[in-house]
Amino acid sequence: MMDKKPHETIEPSPAYRQGDDLNIKTKILLSAPGREEEKTARPAAGETGKTLQIALAKLHAIDNSNFPSSKLDDYTIANAIESIHYKNKTGRTEATNSEICDSTNIERIKRILSNCKAVVSLGDKAFLAIKTAKYKGIIFTAKHPSLQSLNSNYASKERTSKERRKDRINQWVNDLIKSKKKLR
Repeated sequence: MMDKKPHETIEPSPAYRQGDDLNIKTKILLSAPGREEEKTARPAAGETGKTLQIALAKLHAIDNSNFPSSKLDDYTIANAIESIHYKNKTGRTEATNSEICDSTNIERIKRILSNCKAVVSLGDKAFLAIKTAKYKGIIFTAKHPSLQSLNSNYASKERTSKERRKDRINQWVNDLIKSKKKLR
């Protein structure tokens, strides 16, 4: 029987996971793997993954050409850096700009973004990696979708915490959609 997936050039890790649907040419790039990614050995774990899963339902409904699936696992997800960062481990939650712009790391980013029609850049470090890799194509940019980021960047007057979270995610999705541009 023939294997449906081609050989991956990048091994699955806390910083990279190839999507289950190889026809999807939109990839998601976050800043750095953290504690939850270290525990689960996959990117976008924990609350960030839950937020992205909720957001993808709306993104798919709004723009199904760039978001052809509402399932997070269908998309290739990566981080701008392979090294794991969280306060108790490294004293910081992100890599430095020089770590992001390191030639070996940028070559990794170029491999990840090859055969990519659109990229979702989540956080300043992710955008730095995309820009340094000289990506050409559609880009969506937004703040990192952590609960801390959503709570500090989006106000909500909804009554319950569940309703406020949904409202903040909807605001974040609207900003992401508005950010769409073509990099040349």
